[in-house]
Amino acid sequence: VALDPQNLPRQRDLGVSYEKIGDLKLAMGDRTGAQTMHDAALSLRQALTAADPTVLLYKRDTTFSLARLAAIYSGDGNLVAAEPLLAEAVALRAEMVGATPDEEFALMDLLIAQNVHAENLLGLGRTVQALEVSQKAVQTSDRLMQLAPDVPDHIHERLVTFNRLGDAQVALGDNEAAVPSFRLMVEAGSRLLDIDAFSTSWATDLSIGLERLGNAQGASGDIADALKSHRDGLALRDWLVQQDSGNAGWYRNLSTSHERVATMLAESGEMQSALEHQEISLSIMRDLSAAYPDDPWYRVDLVRALDLKATLLEDPTETNEEALAILEEMYAAGTLPQDYVEWIPAFRRVLGLPTEF
Repeated sequence: VALDPQNLPRQRDLGVSYEKIGDLKLAMGDRTGAQTMHDAALSLRQALTAADPTVLLYKRDTTFSLARLAAIYSGDGNLVAAEPLLAEAVALRAEMVGATPDEEFALMDLLIAQNVHAENLLGLGRTVQALEVSQKAVQTSDRLMQLAPDVPDHIHERLVTFNRLGDAQVALGDNEAAVPSFRLMVEAGSRLLDIDAFSTSWATDLSIGLERLGNAQGASGDIADALKSHRDGLALRDWLVQQDSGNAGWYRNLSTSHERVATMLAESGEMQSALEHQEISLSIMRDLSAAYPDDPWYRVDLVRALDLKATLLEDPTETNEEALAILEEMYAAGTLPQDYVEWIPAFRRVLGLPTEF
């Protein structure tokens, strides 16, 4: 580039090198070094786009740099810094779709950018904007489905789109609107499993869709359909654990599904069946808490499982005492997350004990 500074393709090659080094530094844990390299790539790529705005490849490269920098900020918990980068990436990719409206790769790039932006906005609590971005993403997905309806990557990104849309609707308190969104998420997940019935990643995604659908149905008062959705999700998660019994994430998700089924059964008045499912959920959380004693969140989950069991018992005293003992032990050890300290006086109050501790 120094020898031939007017050669734009060579400058693009340099930008690719910056990006690759940045990716490697991030993989090695050097977040500052990675940010420096991706900043350099972004500056170079923005200059290329300004030098020749007719080359769509330069714009596409710029969106990759924006996305990588946003991912670094998001990984550091700085969603505020990430948001304008993601918004710019969406705008550039929308321009590219406008220039090539029937290009599948351009539509897919835009859909991915819209979904990531919607997730960021949800994390920031900017729910109305997240809803608007998700609604635009649905339009992008619909167009992509018209052009290439059977491409697994397109179907999977459609699943993500309706996940984001439903999450935004739930965050706005509109569970009834979220139900059809999550149904379409489940539909996309089912199509993926029709393509590959043994894909654990797609089964995981479908189970998430079923859980979200069941939650929205339950919140809308449709207990029977909610119970069915949660039972379908439970069956998938049980299958996943059979594939890899050592996967802690899958095992915890199985506990959640048993908990959701228990809650819906209790809503239906089937208290004994509800208790049986909650006992399984509790047993799983005991296993995880014992397997990962240094992870406070598994112990918090254990307390939550005990609390839910207590709501199903005629005499919950012993269960509440166990939950309180865990909380007080964690508090004394300094491992209880601050947001959960208030649970201690709540349990003490239920047990008729002084709330001061």
